[in-house]
Amino acid sequence: MIESFAIKKFIINYFIEHSQEDIDKMVLNIHRHLLRGFLMNEVVYNMKSGEYGRISRVGGARYGVVIQSKDGGHEKDCHFSDLARRDEVSASGVKGYLLGITMETPFGRVLKENAFGSIKDSSGVMKCKVPQNQCYEGTRPLRDSQKSLDREKTQGMWPSAENAGDRGAMERQDDKANAVEVEKNGLTEDIDIDSILKLRDDQILRIPGLERPDIESTMKILGVLVGFRSFFDIERIDVKELAGVIIDPLYESDIVCKTHERLIEMLKAEIDNIGMDVFIENSKPCIALVFECVCSSKDKKQDDLESIEEPRQVLEKKQWKADLEKFIKETSSQAGIDISHIVPCIFAKDRPLSKEEIRSRLVLLELLLNMFFTTEPFREVVSEKMETSKELERRKRELQARLRKPILALDSEASLDTDKRSEVKKELIDTMEKIFQLPTNIRIGEIDGIRFLNLNRKIYAAKERDYYLMSRDALLRLCKKYNDRSKSKRNVLVSIEQYMEILQNPL
Repeated sequence: MIESFAIKKFIINYFIEHSQEDIDKMVLNIHRHLLRGFLMNEVVYNMKSGEYGRISRVGGARYGVVIQSKDGGHEKDCHFSDLARRDEVSASGVKGYLLGITMETPFGRVLKENAFGSIKDSSGVMKCKVPQNQCYEGTRPLRDSQKSLDREKTQGMWPSAENAGDRGAMERQDDKANAVEVEKNGLTEDIDIDSILKLRDDQILRIPGLERPDIESTMKILGVLVGFRSFFDIERIDVKELAGVIIDPLYESDIVCKTHERLIEMLKAEIDNIGMDVFIENSKPCIALVFECVCSSKDKKQDDLESIEEPRQVLEKKQWKADLEKFIKETSSQAGIDISHIVPCIFAKDRPLSKEEIRSRLVLLELLLNMFFTTEPFREVVSEKMETSKELERRKRELQARLRKPILALDSEASLDTDKRSEVKKELIDTMEKIFQLPTNIRIGEIDGIRFLNLNRKIYAAKERDYYLMSRDALLRLCKKYNDRSKSKRNVLVSIEQYMEILQNPL
């Protein structure tokens, strides 16, 4: 368990700035940094004098350490080799703390409300910032391959060179054990998930008018709208319908209007509640990314952007569009980052949109959603849904336990018991359906770099930045043939099996 306030503060700061990283890679980088030195305000032990003190100055391999005594505090100049941590920090300890202060949501891993309460001390409390993985990532470079990530994860768990031989031996033993188990089950050829799913280029989700990054953004937006359908008061929508309303020159469909109106209303209320300064502090990283993704390329793509800044004809503005224009101008002015010149993309046009206008609409909508993610109402809704999920999961286990009981032997009793079992099974299916529809279950899980998403009673596989609509046959084949002893991967397969069981219509 991590006790040091300084280390907790460092971990939270690192998460805020790097939360787009895989959590195991985060742990690796944090642990490596802690092995290399001490942190400001960290309590350390001077091995020469036998005294405890607090780091007050950092300068290369030398540290200023304030030693407290009856006569008051005095600073000593100490070398790195003279100092030791009061409490050693392991990689598993870092990961445990990270898992404790964050929660997985359909929109990435986010900080829990009480995360900042865990680092209160005499030096004050950190202010909340929005984690970067909640922000638009359209132009960010792709992650390293899963293979290199796995290698880094392993190295992170074994930071000292003296354990390298043991690590290699253990890896070889694991490989042999897996190979034996695969061969025993006759699965040697199909253990690779790509060969099981048989993902082909002609199966990649493609939408006329949208490029690859646009489709990725549309899928992210769809996940939010599906998960919070009641919040936005919209009907069921699929990815192609959403793409259609995005590229519609008028941009005035019922879904578009309701979504923007609700977001603007809620964000204004949040500003009234917490103040503009705090709101801007929370939202500034997302505003900066919008500038980086769209606005900073203005000089390179001046010809394309002229169609946004000076459209041939701007038709009558809806009220929400005027409100959004004012909101973006105010917030970008307060943040000191001018993104206001992408706003005209939302106005009705009398012509097809340019590629830049389509991209700008997606970026702007995603910005509003990212701002939504920083608000208290969002965290309250997610927490409420997670509690609902726990209750439904508990009920599901109870019903499954009742179904595992044997049927009575006598004919009359057996008939009655069968009827009861039928009722229990129906309730179980209904319970699983409710679980299936929760926004907390949009992301089913990940296997070997392929993420599985549950959107509108359909399951998609996401590989890097491409999306594939999964057929029932492909999913059944995966559950039957994929063999892995990892608990997390087995849980993903169990979830997929359960989802297929309650889907009434073919995928």
